Amino acid sequence: MAKHGRSRIWSCVALAALVLSLAACTGGDADEAATQSSETAPEPQVQQEPPRDYAIDECLGGVWSTVSQREQTTVNGERIVLIDVERQLRFAADGVEVVTYLDTPAALQSPTGEALGQVTHSGELTYQVSTDQSGTIDFEATGGEVSATFDIRGQSSTLTSEGGSGPVTYTCSEAELTQSALGYEAMFTRATS
Repeated sequence: MAKHGRSRIWSCVALAALVLSLAACTGGDADEAATQSSETAPEPQVQQEPPRDYAIDECLGGVWSTVSQREQTTVNGERIVLIDVERQLRFAADGVEVVTYLDTPAALQSPTGEALGQVTHSGELTYQVSTDQSGTIDFEATGGEVSATFDIRGQSSTLTSEGGSGPVTYTCSEAELTQSALGYEAMFTRATS
């Protein structure tokens, strides 16, 4: 037992001697040496990223109207399928997308196809989008709000959202745009005006 006690004492003495010798080498005490080294350390440079260029696939540019849509979601804990929510998508060359909901009732179904009621969306959402990865549109919500009034089996509720969506895969031609993701498929046609 005494040997272990002496070992600890000698370890403490050796540690104290090391601290004192470090202080002697720096010309002051250990605390002062630590302070001096932190005061002379250069401040890290914060690099600011240049503004991102959001140019998108030229095919997307313009206005698109819903032809068909099917989207699974959860409302008040129940899985439902939204059918043909009418909206217009406007894509600008700089990657700004404006989604306008047309205040038109759309059908609601259960995942097995049972008719549940309807939903009406109204409002407008703005996104910054990019197509950096071929065949994929990435979205970042930047403004607006949309409200959805659900009538499910005679029960009514209204939910609001400021947007937000994961990426979607897409195909685009002169006349047709398709989008898809897990639980979501939509087809749009290019608006003539």
